[in-house]
Amino acid sequence: MKTLSLVIALLLISAAISAEIEVGREDWLEKIRETQRKTERITFDYVQVKKLALFRKPQEVEGKFWFERPEKFRIEMGSPPQLILIGNEEGIWRWDRDRNSWSKLRDPNEQGTVEEMTLVGRWSMGLLENFEEISHIDAQLDGKEIKVQLVPNEGISGNKIKEITLWYSLTSFLPKRSVVLLAGGDKVTNEFTSVKINPRFPTGLFEVDSP
Repeated sequence: MKTLSLVIALLLISAAISAEIEVGREDWLEKIRETQRKTERITFDYVQVKKLALFRKPQEVEGKFWFERPEKFRIEMGSPPQLILIGNEEGIWRWDRDRNSWSKLRDPNEQGTVEEMTLVGRWSMGLLENFEEISHIDAQLDGKEIKVQLVPNEGISGNKIKEITLWYSLTSFLPKRSVVLLAGGDKVTNEFTSVKINPRFPTGLFEVDSP
């Protein structure tokens, strides 16, 4: 009798968990966005792997990412940094070690503006925003993670981005990794670690100055 009661209890618990998951399917995207609406600042380390047709071997680089609402960001690539991108009220700036100087980015080509490329960059870093620029988005359970797939509107970044897939924690709803598929078949993967929300940033982090 005790064994039967235990089995029934386990079945009830399993059913309750399943019900929560089913309800969660409709709410995952909103929970991610709700978490991000409460996030004024976010930072994390990342490892980026590029598989490009131009190179025989994958290109790997470590980096750091900082973001502060509404539009401030800093991306460092390499350790120590070989390339730094900063976005602030005055525009978007680039520093590279070879030149050891800052330059303000202009439209890189006729097919995609710097703003569009920055938007795609924020998407690939797990920031779900500017939904009016997304033609399709879907969320589903993938093991213990939430998998989100989005397709940018036609014309965004010169149609070079085919699809962006992101994985979020099922408990914290914070980004864990992303895969960006390019129109030519190239792929860029980002793995996120040491994710922190609303930390205190050092003064001058988003200012154009010597690294």
